Amino acid sequence: MTRPLAAICGCVVLALIWIALPALGLAPGFAGHMTIHMAVVAVAAPLLAVALAGTAFDPTPRAPLVFAPLAATLL
Repeated sequence: MTRPLAAICGCVVLALIWIALPALGLAPGFAGHMTIHMAVVAVAAPLLAVALAGTAFDPTPRAPLVFAPLAATLL
């Protein structure tokens, strides 16, 4: 998957899950909240991370110790 395609897919997932799902009344209660949470965390976030890796928006080259996987997990 190319970076632009990953960015577009990540943004589409965010738009659908944050705007369309609640607007249609399909996200009531705990189950709806968890559906939104899992879509953001498990689908949109990795797509956006792939899209931003290695670009000017990637903070890892500027502060590698802070954004290393272990340090980020502990934060």
